[in-house]
Amino acid sequence: MNHHSNPSVVFRRSKKQKNKFSSDPPIKESPYLDREIMRKERSDAGRAENRQLVGKVPPRRSYKLVEGIDPAALFIAYHLGVTEDDQYKPQNLHDVARRFRVPPAVINQALREYEIDAETMLNTDFDLGMAQLDIKVAPAGISKKELALQLYEEFRSSPRIERNWEEEALRDAEENRKIYEKLK
Repeated sequence: MNHHSNPSVVFRRSKKQKNKFSSDPPIKESPYLDREIMRKERSDAGRAENRQLVGKVPPRRSYKLVEGIDPAALFIAYHLGVTEDDQYKPQNLHDVARRFRVPPAVINQALREYEIDAETMLNTDFDLGMAQLDIKVAPAGISKKELALQLYEEFRSSPRIERNWEEEALRDAEENRKIYEKLK
């Protein structure tokens, strides 16, 4: 079983040694491809143009527990899909409510109280899709809960952003037009 000391590393490419008997050119060395590098390489054209930072990182605050539900545990279960047995399975509101043994309305209230509801997630400079992918593809031997706790801390330290939905819609419409023109 392969144990990794750095769970934020998704994978790395090794440098191929030049074999004096091979005609293949050596592969150039690539750096570790971790979350930050992958995030920068993704085509996210609208990020800089259509989002403006509202301020620095929101101040860290302590949350009054709603029905005894820990904010990190709720984030990990609801947004990242980590189950009680440390597996990945996307969970809806009712699945999470069953897990915490409370009605779904309490989960909704807790999401709002802990500022991890859908609106807050959209207005935070945190790549939830990449975080979910990290959990989904975590190699054997890596605790999904531990990785998810790191992602929760990353979310909490992410700055708030202001989105311009009209500009994003116009940009997406233009991108779609270009793609469909190429297909004709």
